Amino acid sequence: MAEGDFQQLLDVMPKIAEAVKDLPDGLKQRAFEELISTFKGVPTPRTASPEVPPVSQQPTENGRVAEAEAQPEVEPAATGGRSRKAKKATTPRKATTRKTWAPDRHIDFWPEGKQSFKDFVEEKQPASLHQKNLLAVFWLEQVAELPAIGVSQVLAAYKALDWDEPSSPDVYLRKTASAEHWIDTRKSADIKTTPGGRNMVKSMPLLKGKR
Repeated sequence: MAEGDFQQLLDVMPKIAEAVKDLPDGLKQRAFEELISTFKGVPTPRTASPEVPPVSQQPTENGRVAEAEAQPEVEPAATGGRSRKAKKATTPRKATTRKTWAPDRHIDFWPEGKQSFKDFVEEKQPASLHQKNLLAVFWLEQVAELPAIGVSQVLAAYKALDWDEPSSPDVYLRKTASAEHWIDTRKSADIKTTPGGRNMVKSMPLLKGKR
């Protein structure tokens, strides 16, 4: 540097220091160097900030580069690994509604020339719901001679004598069939008495204590 340039630099440095004194400490040194470089006509060399490697490539304490541990969603079955399947979203179950039955309103329970259902029941004296189911099916089949007997027809028999109806008459008819084998409910629209059921009707009324 020439002596004149050096002297000029000495003269200008107090002014530069005055210009940057109010700047934050982090910028003060940088600004000072910039102004000195501008005065000398030489740009300040800028060094690029070192690029930080990803975590997976940063050296560990023992100097080795850690490998990224990326686990696949599903491990191949060939390697013996367990496959992790994504859980399926569960759909809410639909509320089941109880089926309602309407009694058949077209049945004559006091047919002319035949025993009425009321007289038939008073003669047999049923003591349980199973026995009531049996008598209803028997009378509808053997006396009224209906071509087909379903839940609605049996329910009409209950209504005719003001019997308390089961909450699910179809279910209780199946219970009578499975527990006593007096009726056949395999076809819900064509319920029939069985030989055992017809024999049971003949033996009624039962002695006290009998089913």
